[in-house]
Amino acid sequence: MRSIKISPFRVGRHEFYRSVRGMAKSIDKEQIFSDLVEQRTKVSVPLGKQLSVVVILFIILSSTQSDLHVEIKTTLADINITKLYVVFALALATGVSVIQALNFMTVNDYVRVFSARVLGFDNANVRSASYDASGVWAHPMNISYRFFQSGALHKTFIAFSLVFILSPILLIYYMSYSYELSYLTTYLSGPNYVAYGRIISVVGLIFLIFPLVIVIFTFFPIEYVKNVKFIRWIFLLRIYTKNNGSKHDGSHWGLRQPQPGNLDPTPDS
Repeated sequence: MRSIKISPFRVGRHEFYRSVRGMAKSIDKEQIFSDLVEQRTKVSVPLGKQLSVVVILFIILSSTQSDLHVEIKTTLADINITKLYVVFALALATGVSVIQALNFMTVNDYVRVFSARVLGFDNANVRSASYDASGVWAHPMNISYRFFQSGALHKTFIAFSLVFILSPILLIYYMSYSYELSYLTTYLSGPNYVAYGRIISVVGLIFLIFPLVIVIFTFFPIEYVKNVKFIRWIFLLRIYTKNNGSKHDGSHWGLRQPQPGNLDPTPDS
């Protein structure tokens, strides 16, 4: 049976396009697009908050020299917290922020797909400016490829700008992951000075590793096999419905088990 290798991200994009293409037949296209832009804005808010928490906790942890406690001095009181608990909170915030970043990137790609393939516009960022003007400043970094094609200088500037914008976020994740993985693995191999400390360390490592596994799995090409039975069922269903005027569950062709409630009066057709 023929198989292909494709990333789950591309499969999800295709399923999204099929869904909204059907929705656009009964719902106003402009309303769908505005809702997508709104969802993208909603996703960006928790992403920014989670990244802020990661930065704040990392600064607090990196500013203390003790491996046991974290001291926070305020005008009201001096707070002393077990360092393992703070690292655990940082691991949770880091993992959640990775998932939120994946959410934002996916929704942003859906906006691009809907704009290009349903609305017929080339640039989703320009198209969405009337609904979300927060990214208007980045419009000069959009590649032009129709009536005016971007030259070498423009493409170089765009590539440099993307690296410049993304590098701080990637560096934050790199420093955060390096610190957390080092501390939690060291704690597992060292003395246990906190109740359930090793369990907390293992859970913290899961919070760190699992989101990365999701990201890698999302973009790594995997093997998909053609569902021949489903394709055949869809093909025969159209012929059957056209000739008999009723739906078919596929059981008469041996494609699936008879479905409960099937009252088809012509089982031998």
